[in-house]
Amino acid sequence: MIKAVQSELSVNVIASIIVSLLFLATGFLWGKYKERRGKFGRNLEEYDFYPFIVTRENFGEFSLKDFRLGMHYFLKNEDRTAARQLIFIGEQNNVARSTRARRTKSLRAAL
Repeated sequence: MIKAVQSELSVNVIASIIVSLLFLATGFLWGKYKERRGKFGRNLEEYDFYPFIVTRENFGEFSLKDFRLGMHYFLKNEDRTAARQLIFIGEQNNVARSTRARRTKSLRAAL
């Protein structure tokens, strides 16, 4: 009788250890995944201030207002992937020439 109880107890302990190790490994891998995902950042399209709007004729039109919102957001927050995409879009649309002189300082700081 005592050997039967000890055998059941040892099976339960071993099963608990195996399940605990499985949960530990799953949590570790999930954390690594989340860390890697946060490291790369998001695409610019995922933000509300994406600087293109669609017109009635289904053409993309550059929005300087949304570009400025994005520029100020990335000066305060860090997302290198989206910031690079915003800089690239700004260079393609000659934003430096279309902004006023007083705002050029903050634009040059962002670029």
